Amino acid sequence: MATNVAFYADRLAQKEHEFNELQATFNRYKLKNKVKFDQLRKEVTAYCSDHGYSINEKENNALLLIRLAENELALDAAYRETETLRKEMSKKQMQLNDQLILIKNMEEQLRASQPLSSVEIQEKKRAAQMIDIDRIQQQMLFKDERIVELNNVILDKERQILDLQELCREQGEVASVTSQAARIVQKQWEERNRERREIGTETDSSLWSPARPSQRYAEHRIRGESPGRAVANRGTANTSPPPLDPSEVLERSGRREDDDDLPGTSNSFLARNPDLDLSFRKKNRKRVTFDLLSTAQAQQSLSNRSEEQFTQMVLELTGENERLRRELLDTSASLDRLQNKIDKADDDMTKVVREGKAQALKARAVAQARIKELEDHMAELDAQHAEQVDRLQTEIESLRSTREWEVEQNAQLREQLNQAKTKNHKLTEELDASEKTNRDWEVKVAQGEEFLDQLIEDLAEAEDIINYMERQKHSILDDVDKLKDAIIAQDQLIEILEADVVIYEEHIGILRESLGASKVDHRALLRSKAFETKLKALEKEKEQINRKSNEREFDEVSVFPRDDIVLAEKAEFLYATAIVAGIPLFMD
Repeated sequence: MATNVAFYADRLAQKEHEFNELQATFNRYKLKNKVKFDQLRKEVTAYCSDHGYSINEKENNALLLIRLAENELALDAAYRETETLRKEMSKKQMQLNDQLILIKNMEEQLRASQPLSSVEIQEKKRAAQMIDIDRIQQQMLFKDERIVELNNVILDKERQILDLQELCREQGEVASVTSQAARIVQKQWEERNRERREIGTETDSSLWSPARPSQRYAEHRIRGESPGRAVANRGTANTSPPPLDPSEVLERSGRREDDDDLPGTSNSFLARNPDLDLSFRKKNRKRVTFDLLSTAQAQQSLSNRSEEQFTQMVLELTGENERLRRELLDTSASLDRLQNKIDKADDDMTKVVREGKAQALKARAVAQARIKELEDHMAELDAQHAEQVDRLQTEIESLRSTREWEVEQNAQLREQLNQAKTKNHKLTEELDASEKTNRDWEVKVAQGEEFLDQLIEDLAEAEDIINYMERQKHSILDDVDKLKDAIIAQDQLIEILEADVVIYEEHIGILRESLGASKVDHRALLRSKAFETKLKALEKEKEQINRKSNEREFDEVSVFPRDDIVLAEKAEFLYATAIVAGIPLFMD
């Protein structure tokens, strides 16, 4: 430590020496600039006086510029001086900081070399325990965060399971809907096939069956030639099914032909809808029966009739026969047309049935393929769902096990935290006691720091005073050199004046000898007496000046230039009076 202090002291002395040299060079440069400006001012004043310009600085621009340049140089010098002082202050502050660091390091080394006290040992233990408590708290926080993350993961997995279950349920609903739609289509198809079979096997009416016209005509002839009369139907169990009425058949056939020609009638609508037409015929069928007479009764009735009635009946029958024959021809023609239409309708129906069967087969094949695809897709989804459910179950089990382990660890850490809190409570009591002593030491340290700051401030003030005294010393030495030069010049002037006085005395003696020559000589004598008195006054002033110069050797610089100016003015005055008096100043 002593070597370090000596090294820094040497460096500080070296820096102070360098600073003094820089300050001296700066002072010399400042004096040179001042002399230059004085010479320039004199030249300007001489030029102004020769050419009749004003010498007032407020009216003369040249003098104002010189004054401005002087002020600028002074400001630059002050700025440089402040910068150097600021740099020096920063350097000194850095040196002081380095010294404080060294002092603290040495104090720590001394403290480390000394044995630790019980208070310091307790403080170290307390710091270590506080570090352990902080680490335990951090571990607990980490475990809690981990548990929260695992719970979030479990919730996400459960949400995924619910989503998969919802997807499977939706797929099941779609499959059930498709199967139900397939069943509905199959049911409708079966109903249509059953209706077609019922229509194809209907044998109730021979008029609506595709029979030949010859057969229908024979049947009509057989039924029409049988005589009989219509009687009321008795609802007994022994009666047979009622036969068809020929007039009803003919009326229906005529109406049917008329209705076929009109497409907008209801009969055409029934023709387009065979099921409704069949049910309509069954409901509106007239039940007719015939009560036939025996042959004996017929022979008796014929014998009782008169011949006129028989002939009239024959005529009526022949007329009606002709009418019926015409109607029969018309009905046969209409039946042929109807048969053609029925054949065409049968062909269309077979074609439609064939196309319907083909479309049904195609639809069934497409539906079966689609159902198979859906079943395959459902099987894949079920397999994926089962696999994902198994995987999620395993993950949930692993997460539950980790959560249980984390909970156990959390319980252990909480126990450790409670123990640490009890220890912390005990240690806080000890810490309060140690804090009191620490505060006392801090107060002492603060007082020492304040004292050290005061010493630093005093040191800075002393350095400022030393620097100021050094600057004053340099300025005073410069002023002393100037005063010495001025004194030497004054001594030379005094010697010259003394030589002139001796010459003047000799000249006065010569003038006294020639005093009575003329009045002009008398006037010159008077002038010489006046000049002698002036010389005596000058000698007295010279003695006073010598005395003042000896007394004020270390006074301010501004006094001596003023005395030099006074002496110069007096010398000029003496020189002017001598010239006016015509006294020679130098001897040949």
